[in-house]
Amino acid sequence: MLDYEHTIVLLIGASIFPHDLDICSIPNVEVNLEQFKRYLIDEKYIGIPHENIIISLNENKIQIEKHLRNIAELTSKKKHSLIIYYSGHGLLSAREYKLYLSTSQTSRKYLEIEGINIDEFKKYIRYSNAGTKIIILDCCHSGAIVGMMNGKKDLIQTNLQGFEGTYIMASAPENEPAMFPSESPNKPTFFTGRLLEIIEKGLEIDSDYCSMREIFIELESFCRENRLPIPQQYNLNRADEVLFCKNNNYGDIEHKEERDFYTAELVNTVIGYQNFMTLHPFSAYAPICRGKINELEEHKLWTLALKKNRIQLFRDYLKFYPNGKFANEATNRLDLLCLDENITKESIAIERDLKIPVLNQQIDCLGKERGKEEVLYAETIRINADNINDLNLEKKKVFSETQKDDPLILPFQEINHPKYSKDTFSNETSEAISGSGSIQGERKFILRTSLKFVLILILSFLCIIIIYASWTFTRRPFHINTKSEGSGTTGSIKDKSAKRDSLQLTTRIFDSLESIKETYNQEATKGAKGLKMNVQASRKPEPEVYGNPESQYLLYCEYNSSVFKMSSLHILDSLSQIMRSTNGKLLLKGYYSSDVSKAYSKELSLDMANSAKVYLVNSGISSSRIKTYGYGSERPLAPSNTEDGRYENRRVECILIK
Repeated sequence: MLDYEHTIVLLIGASIFPHDLDICSIPNVEVNLEQFKRYLIDEKYIGIPHENIIISLNENKIQIEKHLRNIAELTSKKKHSLIIYYSGHGLLSAREYKLYLSTSQTSRKYLEIEGINIDEFKKYIRYSNAGTKIIILDCCHSGAIVGMMNGKKDLIQTNLQGFEGTYIMASAPENEPAMFPSESPNKPTFFTGRLLEIIEKGLEIDSDYCSMREIFIELESFCRENRLPIPQQYNLNRADEVLFCKNNNYGDIEHKEERDFYTAELVNTVIGYQNFMTLHPFSAYAPICRGKINELEEHKLWTLALKKNRIQLFRDYLKFYPNGKFANEATNRLDLLCLDENITKESIAIERDLKIPVLNQQIDCLGKERGKEEVLYAETIRINADNINDLNLEKKKVFSETQKDDPLILPFQEINHPKYSKDTFSNETSEAISGSGSIQGERKFILRTSLKFVLILILSFLCIIIIYASWTFTRRPFHINTKSEGSGTTGSIKDKSAKRDSLQLTTRIFDSLESIKETYNQEATKGAKGLKMNVQASRKPEPEVYGNPESQYLLYCEYNSSVFKMSSLHILDSLSQIMRSTNGKLLLKGYYSSDVSKAYSKELSLDMANSAKVYLVNSGISSSRIKTYGYGSERPLAPSNTEDGRYENRRVECILIK
């Protein structure tokens, strides 16, 4: 935690640049310094003494370096803490390609002389012996200081000596500009505004104070959600764990916990208590919630057991809740159900034992009656051996008609049983048997005869139709001379010629039909092949057409972002100089590769064009002179199936219009 009494703060800001009108002013910087100082002094948030805060607004390089040297001397002991905040323009040198912090006297022409080199800035930080050093930079390309801190292994001892306990937070990456609300000059910049909001309202964490790490995580999440430049951080010797400000949301968290528990009690459901435990796993109300959940689940199982009234459900209740509120009642109900089940089983067994003798008795009676019928039937059949063949024919006819309808009559196979001899049948018995099924036999005979007659009529009608159709197809009109008997020869000749002509005509008709069929098959085959070729041709993707760029000024970005390559920043600086020397306008057309969806590629291409516009506006170009467009994956310069092709397609074409 910071020792506020021994903490020295330097707030540096550059909002106006009278020596270079091309560098746009940032009135939001003054708001940043004013509000940051107010939060630092207020004991509700931080509570640093007023005399420990130094403000440098719109001063030149020499004045700022004096302040840096003075605070280095004031923080000469480990018990001291140092906080340096800078807000303004971060400019990259076109000669050295290094970051310079602008002052009110800075101009692009003499940037290396009038600006503060980031290496010199780090030198003054190294001069201080404070135990904790917090550096916050809110400017374009401020991430360059983080990149310079993470040097090679052989340079760590020389570059990082004196940086023990140092934490650095930058508002933008090394190759990306910072953002500020130009349309709202009375508001702080986006990065500083969110930082001050965290200091004022706090974070939803279980702690009285907010550490630099927790503040950075919230800032990073905010910038990603709002598509702002992603902040950068660097920390040495766990400096990010230092507690920076009070967490004013901590008291609200306790009240929120009480409100959430009260709401869960009102709802009184398992899901409500589980949601509370998810939001507040270490709450003092957590054991109460577990007990409530247990009671609700017990009551649910008990209600189900009472509703179904089954043995297994009561056993499950006693298994899960042996000492539950309804355990005694569940035991009594279970005993009663088991007793009822045993009684039911015994009654079923008794009924089964009683039914079996009765069933056997019925079966015996049926058997005896059947046996008597067989004996009576055998005794009544007496025939002579002379009429045995006629009797067999009568038997087959009678039994075939009657055995399906009268089950009491023995089938024919039983009559041929060995115990009934053929010699025992008589003519009288055969006549009696044949008369028993005469009525049904007559009915079936009439039905069969009528069906046969209907079928014969249908077949005859079909034959007549076929004959008439064939005669109609082959006939040809011819003349027969009937005036005299001598003309019979002529008529016969004409009949023969007519028959011959009809046969020839029939042959021609069949040949023409065959040719039509072959032609149809050929046309159908061709049509199917053509349709297949059309389908295959329609499936083939249209080849991409590669064009040429409309301008020689091309800006290239990283994959899946609107961050430009380092080489593209030189082109932007050149464009800025050209536009400052002329009154022309600039068209920024963004394109992206086709390895992402069309909607996303259009969005990214427009973001790339807007990022270039922001850079040029920050360099002093009026936003009304710049127009941006996003075309997505349209007009590729190279195929997107290779990495080089995708790199060429991710571009912004800068077109100057006079």
